[in-house]
Amino acid sequence: MIFLRDCVRDLRYALRQFASTPTVTAVAVLTLAIGIGANAAIFSLLDTALLQTLPVRDPGSLRTVEVVTRSGVRMSNIPSEFFNELRKVPRSFSGVFAFWRDRMNFDASGDSDRVLVQQVSGGNYSTLGVPSFIGRTIDEQDEKNDQRVAVLSYSFWARRFNSNPLIVGKTVNLNGIPTEVIGVTPPAFFGTDQGVSPDITIPLDHPGQLANVWTTVRLKASVSDKQAQAEADVALQRALELMRPGLANYRESDREEVLTQRALLARGDRGLGLELGSYTDSLQILMLLSGAVLLIACVNIANVLLARFTARAYEIGVRLTLGASRRRLVQQFLVESALLSAMAAAAGLVLAFWMQRALVLLLMDDEARQAIQFTLNAHVLAFSGGAAIATLLLFGLCPRYVPRRLRRWLSCGKTRMELAGRVPFWRRDSSWSRSPHH
Repeated sequence: MIFLRDCVRDLRYALRQFASTPTVTAVAVLTLAIGIGANAAIFSLLDTALLQTLPVRDPGSLRTVEVVTRSGVRMSNIPSEFFNELRKVPRSFSGVFAFWRDRMNFDASGDSDRVLVQQVSGGNYSTLGVPSFIGRTIDEQDEKNDQRVAVLSYSFWARRFNSNPLIVGKTVNLNGIPTEVIGVTPPAFFGTDQGVSPDITIPLDHPGQLANVWTTVRLKASVSDKQAQAEADVALQRALELMRPGLANYRESDREEVLTQRALLARGDRGLGLELGSYTDSLQILMLLSGAVLLIACVNIANVLLARFTARAYEIGVRLTLGASRRRLVQQFLVESALLSAMAAAAGLVLAFWMQRALVLLLMDDEARQAIQFTLNAHVLAFSGGAAIATLLLFGLCPRYVPRRLRRWLSCGKTRMELAGRVPFWRRDSSWSRSPHH
């Protein structure tokens, strides 16, 4: 209770101190805010690329299907024959779907544009567990029907149709083909890959018409990765046998490279990682550089605060002389530093939004720019809080060593005269009482 009361007093005193030196306070907060904001902005991009999972039901049970060649090359776009074999009465998978992306010409009432279209098999939304925001999503029957249908992304619906719910049932043209809009996906759902947000999704009419497709499966609750891997290997071998006649004109080495492929199930909770994976190395380097900038900022602020505390030497000396303990002084300095760090962290989060958008514009292509959004999720907030604590530890403890400097400063004759003979408590010993001057 006494500790909390002292902290409240220290907080009020710190606010008065900051108000008395607004320029120094503003410079310190802005300097730290830039450092914390830059780190938070870069971390938010790394968080999206490496940590965030797909906004779907139980992303941990998703696996992306790959093939590995004899030379060790991994390919995430698998043969269509392999996908068809995977979804023939699977025992280990509760859902299997394939998808592909391409640019198409979009036309709605004479308003034309090039949009990113994702083609999906009928099990896409049911396997992911993604409901519709309005209307419905694509199902197995849509894959078989001759009439093409489409599901719009929430952002595209809001951008092009002003969130008009009457768009469901309307017809638009994709590459000149009339397409009926049947629904809109939820706002949080961006697709099956981080950094890529397709505008429109249509059924993959005939998976065999594409040589390769991206494929994702969902494991059943009671199935292990080893069991699922074995089933995928069997499906691949059946697919390779179907492909063998078409490889007759290949060179012997190329034919063997294809026929000796093996299946691989990789974690699919973050999607394929094709778009943002190429930026990971650059972001990690930027993270190290921004960390160095924050460290330099902490050193500079520590020097500024040290000069400020030195300017308060007379006040601190009087407090020591009147009986204030070293612990109470350090506590006061830490409260002031913690308040400064908190203000810098709050300002840094505001700056992080603008810094992240600038980084996205400088580093990423158009697709990633549209898909990446700065969100204050738990990871970013935890990182910003950790950065604030780190800055507190880096520059907040420097006043702990101020009393040692004050001892030398207070030991001069001028200071003892100003203190009217009052003796600092650390000098009160028997030698002082026997001094010829007293």
